[in-house]
Amino acid sequence: MAVVSKPHNVKKNAADARELTLYGIAAQPGGKPATMVFSTFNNSPRFRVYRTDGKMLEFKLDQVSLNEVLTTLEDIARRNQPEQVRWNLDGFVAQGKKGIIGTLIAGRGEDGLVYIGATGFGWDKPERFNFRPYFRFKRVDAQGNEIPAQDVSALLARSWARLVRDISLTVYINEYKHPEPKNNVHNKVVTVVIATTMVVVITMVVMVDIKTKVVTTNNHLSQVHQHPQLTQVSVTTTGSNQTYSRGILVMPRYMSVSIIIFLYYLIVLRYESIFVLYFEINN
Repeated sequence: MAVVSKPHNVKKNAADARELTLYGIAAQPGGKPATMVFSTFNNSPRFRVYRTDGKMLEFKLDQVSLNEVLTTLEDIARRNQPEQVRWNLDGFVAQGKKGIIGTLIAGRGEDGLVYIGATGFGWDKPERFNFRPYFRFKRVDAQGNEIPAQDVSALLARSWARLVRDISLTVYINEYKHPEPKNNVHNKVVTVVIATTMVVVITMVVMVDIKTKVVTTNNHLSQVHQHPQLTQVSVTTTGSNQTYSRGILVMPRYMSVSIIIFLYYLIVLRYESIFVLYFEINN
């Protein structure tokens, strides 16, 4: 498990459906509650808790860990007794200091409501997301009496867990991408850095304007021939009995452009971009 930010360029899938979002209890009537959002990408399902103060905590799981959490939630929903199970997320709570970043919670309260929740490092209290009856869609018995909230809560918890499991597995099968060995990713980064450096150097060479001038002390200007494949440019200044000579090595422009196009393909089309490589390493 790790805390990361979701990239903006990740394609949406069924796991991003709002129906899977859980809502907490607002501090004040009509206020904005905390939310727990489920998503899955890059082979990893995850829960993200958004607090009303803007803080976000993410639990990145694998398929086995996700199923452990969901199965535990289902077992709690089947037992009619208060209980709680926790999973700690280890990481860096400060620079160079390891500790518990957050804790994922599943349980059933004294009120009989099944819930899933979380608490983070430095939080004053956990965020709790109850599975409770919808105020517009109420379950009733044969006589029209409302089913007790704790009974509906257990059914909702099991239904939600089953839906999350099915969607996560479907996305996992359809979008699975086998991770590359870390040394291969490292080699890609090195190649991109070298290729980028070459592009910069060659671009600077192409920008050199191939011209020659002969400047005399009599303020007379004379043009010299333009050389399309010049390997040495001589600049001669006559005056005060002094002569200077300087050589510049310039490659043909069509060769420079061809090399730039090749390196562009190497960087952008083959390895996508340096930012994508950075994302791959961190995930």
